[in-house]
Amino acid sequence: MQKLIIALCIFALASATTQPSAPVWPDQWQAKFHEEMNDGIFGKGTTTGTFYYDWANNLFRIDRASGKKDRYCGTVKLKDTPCTQYVVDDVRYLHYPELNHCCACCSSKDGCGLTLPTWMKDATYVGQTTLNETVVDEWTIKGLQTNYYYETPDSRIPVELYMAPNSKMDWDINTYSTSIDPNIFKLPSICKATQLCPKLSVCGAVRMQSQMNKIIKSLVDKLYNH
Repeated sequence: MQKLIIALCIFALASATTQPSAPVWPDQWQAKFHEEMNDGIFGKGTTTGTFYYDWANNLFRIDRASGKKDRYCGTVKLKDTPCTQYVVDDVRYLHYPELNHCCACCSSKDGCGLTLPTWMKDATYVGQTTLNETVVDEWTIKGLQTNYYYETPDSRIPVELYMAPNSKMDWDINTYSTSIDPNIFKLPSICKATQLCPKLSVCGAVRMQSQMNKIIKSLVDKLYNH
């Protein structure tokens, strides 16, 4: 019995020392990606693009060769056309360069700001597996659905984010960099915070939900303060 207890303690200690800490994104990074999308509203589709993340300066940009299947871009312009999302000054913009169109989707107060670099702090470590011929660490974390995240074990480079069953983004680790040209976040001149995206779009729905939440909170506060 004593030997069994010792063996279990050794196994537990080994497991604790080999399990990595929860993933944390670098304050700045960029990489090209391939994306697969599949849901009941937009249907199936694929696209490519580039992902730019700058938590240090509260900036974000994502370029898609086609925004038709993206939940934001695809409900504003139902076209197979490039779409770039920017987050600048806490506002998310949608820019369609081929259509010379830009609109303000929603703000960080509506939940449209940057993803926290620690958004996976409560993720569960699954173990190592092979993805696209690359050995990776696999993590899962619950959101609106189960999210699967993969990264390289030592350098911890993001490899894939699968938001089952709606979206799978595979980053090209050969294009990964923690250096970003700040000019990449410069908004096109046609992008104005006062030019809102249509109400009949996901952007409009997000803004409306945010307003409803504020109204409900105000009513609850008044109720409890009387």
